[in-house]
Amino acid sequence: MNKSYIVIIEIIVVILVAIYSVLTWHFFGRDPKRKTVIPEFNVPDNISAMFIAYINGERDSIRILKIGILSLLSKNYISVIKDKKGKIKKFILNNKNKKI
Repeated sequence: MNKSYIVIIEIIVVILVAIYSVLTWHFFGRDPKRKTVIPEFNVPDNISAMFIAYINGERDSIRILKIGILSLLSKNYISVIKDKKGKIKKFILNNKNKKI
């Protein structure tokens, strides 16, 4: 047999193995598409976000303080005043929290 025939046969075998590999991966190896995860739980009313961060093992006090400020902002207990550049100037306690 001539050497050129052997080279041609080797090239054909490599191409066939590559095609077989791609087809096998396409039909059997691909992961199924994941569905969207929808959380199904209710947030407890009597537990603060800072306490939940502590329970989850958050030990950075600055991060816990940020969580607390965001929680108070979302509940409208405090509001933010910004300067002309859009940077936070100060936090103000709203009248909602004052009990006279």
